[in-house]
Amino acid sequence: MAVPLPDWSSLRLRRSLNTTIPAVTASPLALQANAVGTHTTAASAAVAAKSITRKSDKATAKAWTKVSFTGKTSGIARNTVVQVQRFENGKWVNFPATTKVTSKATYPVWVKSGRVGVNKFRVLSAKTASASVNVNITK
Repeated sequence: MAVPLPDWSSLRLRRSLNTTIPAVTASPLALQANAVGTHTTAASAAVAAKSITRKSDKATAKAWTKVSFTGKTSGIARNTVVQVQRFENGKWVNFPATTKVTSKATYPVWVKSGRVGVNKFRVLSAKTASASVNVNITK
């Protein structure tokens, strides 16, 4: 014996963003399938935001000594490459130092520079750049 289904045509559902979902004129199973949409909410957009921080262990270093950078990432996947860049002649240039984002969303990397004077560095990962830091390299 078939059980009659309720008339769903007058049903109006609301999402958390107070937008009205069109009325569904089908069975409860169809209602469930149609209720799951591919929309972006404020919460999912916040999760997708990417950021990367950078800390330097030295503000001044002698030429060719190690300067370490560490930092945290957010919204950047594990094992994504972190590239150190140096500001040269008005543009950011890849420096020969890379590492990968760890499972704890952190990274460690170090550089050695023989360019005496102020060197401006930053790190870049997943098209997201950190703030720059000035490291004064001395003889």
